[in-house]
Amino acid sequence: MLQVNLLINKIIIMKKYILGAGIIACAAFLLQACDSDTKSKTESIQSMDAKNLKDSAVDNMQHGHMNHGDNMNMETTVTGDFDFDFATLMAAHHQTAVNMAKEVLLNASEPATKAIAKNIIAAQTAEIEKFKSILKDYKKTETKTTAESNKLMEAIATMNSNMKSVTMIGNPDKDFFAMMIPHHESAVTMAKDELTYGNNEALKGMAQKIVEDQTKEIKQFKEILAKK
Repeated sequence: MLQVNLLINKIIIMKKYILGAGIIACAAFLLQACDSDTKSKTESIQSMDAKNLKDSAVDNMQHGHMNHGDNMNMETTVTGDFDFDFATLMAAHHQTAVNMAKEVLLNASEPATKAIAKNIIAAQTAEIEKFKSILKDYKKTETKTTAESNKLMEAIATMNSNMKSVTMIGNPDKDFFAMMIPHHESAVTMAKDELTYGNNEALKGMAQKIVEDQTKEIKQFKEILAKK
């Protein structure tokens, strides 16, 4: 029976890694389809299959702890329309946070951790819907350079590196906050870039809120870890 259980666990882990292609792969599909009209691209993000989004969380919670798993796919090609790139990438970025929070709800032992996870799910799910709403009727502008949009990818690359450097200890509560800190930090960086390079007022308003909310949460997470 023990051997059977071990085999089952191995199969589950292998399945998660195979399915864990990375949420940004969804964004990559949208961004690489920019030769077609914007409406078709935004319809694609709205039709993302919920199960696939869950399966492709950047970090899966497995057996009571969070594995580094697959990071955000850096093969994405940005369009150069900063507002469009920001909204598309940030919606996908938010979804990974939602997935991580959902996973910790199944494994965390502390009520405070679960309460924070629920808040992240509620807040970032609502913002994902706002991004989708904006993208639905977004008219992409023609640009000649992707230099500014590449800053978004640099933020994601830094996040991937910082998340990989986190030492996982097998405690789902601690591991969640340790991993969420660099995840939030990249969101703040991307949002600040939107405030600098973006032109869409609705997106700039969302970016300002992301900076404020997630900066507070980063401080909160660090304080929680310092007490554990």
